[in-house]
Amino acid sequence: MIWGLYFAIILLIEKLFLNKYLEKIPSFFRWLYAFILICIGWIIFRVENIDSIFIVLHNIFTFKSSDIIAFIADHYSLLNYLPYMVLAAIGSAPFVNNLYQKLSAKNNYLSYLYDIWLIIILLLSIAFLIQSTYNPFIYFRF
Repeated sequence: MIWGLYFAIILLIEKLFLNKYLEKIPSFFRWLYAFILICIGWIIFRVENIDSIFIVLHNIFTFKSSDIIAFIADHYSLLNYLPYMVLAAIGSAPFVNNLYQKLSAKNNYLSYLYDIWLIIILLLSIAFLIQSTYNPFIYFRF
């Protein structure tokens, strides 16, 4: 319920106040805005209770530079998967699709290469999921 309420409030605020401002900013910043709000929504969807939402968000958005070793130890998995997350963020950006559209108009074989590339990414994603030790189905508790 909190997850649905979160997105309902965002939609209301956007429709009533922010829409005219969001249309004026460059598309990359609109994408970044949506990306951050959706990631926060995933946190709300995944955590067990309301207190955990604030704890997770506090841990994400605060950083104490006094103890860099503890940060690396606490965030080892984040740092380990950071290259994959950066590639995923770049791959989901609109400019990748725009570049593909421009290049495929010139070269028909590029569409086949793109399809092969997507299949490779899908297989790598499945391999990463299988590799992890225990990965419960996210909707199991529903």
